[in-house]
Amino acid sequence: MGVRRRVKLKRSESNISSVDIGEYSYKISKTSHSSVDSQIERTRVDEEARTSNDEEQTQYKLETTKTDEEIKKIIISINEAQLAHYDNYVSMFNLLNSILELSRNPPIGPERVVKLGRTCVGVPSTLAHHWAVQIGESWYEITPKDKETRQNNVRVSDGRRAKSCAGLCGGEVVGLTTVTDEGIKAWNKLWLDANPEYNLFTDNCQKFAYQLMDWATNGKFLCEHRVISADMELADIEMVDNRRGFVAKKGGNLVAHWKYGKDILNSWWCFSTRYKIGHYTAQAVAGPGLGLFLDAIFVDRGAYSGNLFGIHVGLNLNTGLGIRNGNFEAQLLGCGGKIGADGIEVNTSLGGINACSLM
Repeated sequence: MGVRRRVKLKRSESNISSVDIGEYSYKISKTSHSSVDSQIERTRVDEEARTSNDEEQTQYKLETTKTDEEIKKIIISINEAQLAHYDNYVSMFNLLNSILELSRNPPIGPERVVKLGRTCVGVPSTLAHHWAVQIGESWYEITPKDKETRQNNVRVSDGRRAKSCAGLCGGEVVGLTTVTDEGIKAWNKLWLDANPEYNLFTDNCQKFAYQLMDWATNGKFLCEHRVISADMELADIEMVDNRRGFVAKKGGNLVAHWKYGKDILNSWWCFSTRYKIGHYTAQAVAGPGLGLFLDAIFVDRGAYSGNLFGIHVGLNLNTGLGIRNGNFEAQLLGCGGKIGADGIEVNTSLGGINACSLM
């Protein structure tokens, strides 16, 4: 771990165009005529540019303790995995958030529980859910800034549920975080810069919630719900160790979750895929809901069309009985199913199918 350094973001119109850390600047550049054939490029910044007060350059309260060599290794991994997309609207945001981990400093605040809240949207309610994230006592969710424009806005509210009624019964425990409210505020600003306008199929509430959970918990979170209409990619970068987990308790819900392997999510419009290796969870629920659950997913690969239909194959020994996260579940050694907010699902130890939400 190196010394803590301030991070500078350079903007082009409404988007982040490059990231300056110490002597180097990082940006997305094309490597061919293909719109998606690109990579992250590092260039040296001269002394005058580093000390300038260019109006285009905006400093958020972000710092990193990563050394130049550590960042270089991360970029090599990202380029080899082909995670940079030149025409992707959030390329620089992904660079900041998922690659450089700029805001994931050593613990700077008390440990707090992260929860996910959901509520049905529109009629029929089988088609979509609105998502919100609670950190501590505050809920964060995406809403339109006003009725005349489609500009995104982060709404913050306190209480048992979000202002949208997401998490009406208290929400579900998904992880732990040490980020402060100030850090969350800076992250929200970055997200809005990268996703300024609401789009039902791309830059929506589920994308915001999923990426906020991923960032706040440093990837140590539990969310098994299907992502509906959110254009994003979340992938493990196998740097040193993929083992990570948490034990969290709040509101009658005790969760111990451990990952030992991959967790890769890709979504495009109403379609998504997910690939998991080595996910293990023990959960005791005594409000909201009631039950005991032991989930052991050795490998799982799934493909989904929003909340309409999904199929997954792999190997699991999931066992449990009760109500959690808005669903009634009954499974023994992978065989069984569930019904509720996530629809109807029938499983075996080698895979299963699911269809339309009921909530």
